[in-house]
Amino acid sequence: MDKMMAFAAASAIFLLTALAASANPPNRVFAEYDSARQELGVQVEHIVSNVHSHFIEKVIVYKNGVEVTSKSFDFQTGKREQTMIPFKLPAVAGDTIKVIATCSRGGSGSTTITVE
Repeated sequence: MDKMMAFAAASAIFLLTALAASANPPNRVFAEYDSARQELGVQVEHIVSNVHSHFIEKVIVYKNGVEVTSKSFDFQTGKREQTMIPFKLPAVAGDTIKVIATCSRGGSGSTTITVE
C-alpha cells in the first residue's frame, strides 16, 4: 500500500508540474487612460507560438474596485500581445483603474493605474 501511495503522490506531482509548465501567464499588462477622450487602452504582452490554441482568454477592468467591463477572446491578436480597441470609460482625476488579464492555459497578470 505504501508503494501505491508513493506512486500516486509522484504521479500527482508530475501532473501538476506538467500543467504549470504549459501555463504561460501574461508577461506584462499595459493600461493607458486618455482623459481628453475618456478612453482606456489595454495591451497585454503574452508571447505564444499559436494564437488560436494559447491566448489571453479574458480581460477584466475595474474602476475604483468595481468591475466595469470584461472582454473574452477566442484567439490572440498577435504572437506577442493581445490588444483591445480603446473603449469609453468615464473617469476623473484620482480614480484607480485595475486591469486583470487571464491566459487560456492558466495564470494571470494585472496592472493598476491612477487617472491624472
